Amino acid sequence: MSMSPAARFAGNAVIIDNLYDHLDQTNTLVMMKVKKTFYEIGLSHLYEEITIKIGKPDPFANIELDSNVRNSFEDEKIQKPNINMIKRINFFYHTKSQCPFNIYRNIPILPNLKIINLLRGEIPNSIEYEKELCEYSKCQFLKESCINIKKIIIYQLNFKVLKNFNKLEEIIIKIRPCQAPNIKRFMNKKKKK
Repeated sequence: MSMSPAARFAGNAVIIDNLYDHLDQTNTLVMMKVKKTFYEIGLSHLYEEITIKIGKPDPFANIELDSNVRNSFEDEKIQKPNINMIKRINFFYHTKSQCPFNIYRNIPILPNLKIINLLRGEIPNSIEYEKELCEYSKCQFLKESCINIKKIIIYQLNFKVLKNFNKLEEIIIKIRPCQAPNIKRFMNKKKKK
């Protein structure tokens, strides 16, 4: 009996894994429907990176918060992905009402989270900065669920958020030249005194 092309291809998980590395989320979803092996390998790629951002849907809505849940393709109702799959979080500015901690209150420490990317993003005019914005340095989700990260990428010179992470091994600071402090101006003030 000859095997279908999908069955032969599914026999090599490394090839499938590499293929998923080059697909966007839409194509990943399509490929996951082909075969059980494709589903199992693709699921981890689909939820490997999540984004928290103003106006973007809640990334935890489809994720099982219990890290002991096992996913199964054969169940009539496919179980939700779980938090073990999350390896990277892209944090943009978000409101307190959008903060995962304020929505769920029971998100455990993300066991496989390796990288947090603290981006900024645009703040809509309708949001009052002081009252509604969830600041990184005060964000309960960062303080409680993301404490085991090894790497953080930060796009500002405010480092208060770093005190929450005691297992950091690498800090990458990405700022534009216009954001850097003016050293010449600082040195001139010092000389005048």
